[in-house]
Amino acid sequence: MIVPALIIFSKLKFKEAIGTSLILITFNSLFGFSTDILLNNISLKYDFLIIVTFVSIIGALIGIKINSFVEVYIIRGAFVIILLLISSYIFIVEILFNLLIN
Repeated sequence: MIVPALIIFSKLKFKEAIGTSLILITFNSLFGFSTDILLNNISLKYDFLIIVTFVSIIGALIGIKINSFVEVYIIRGAFVIILLLISSYIFIVEILFNLLIN
């Protein structure tokens, strides 16, 4: 929901809104992660952390390559479809889960 808000209220272009939202999400996640580690004395699984970091870097590099030759309207359409699929999945799972429990 960050990207549409940035486009509508800040008048950013689509690619700028995506980049800005990724920076906001990164700092938010980093702050939450570091606070959790410092305050709750959580031990880390470094092997899993390294794998996730490696896959994320590869995904970012692939995204940069795709971004260089794919038109904005295709990226926007794919974003809308993915957003609808994920939100529909969450909605259905929550309804079914709540119906089965109650």
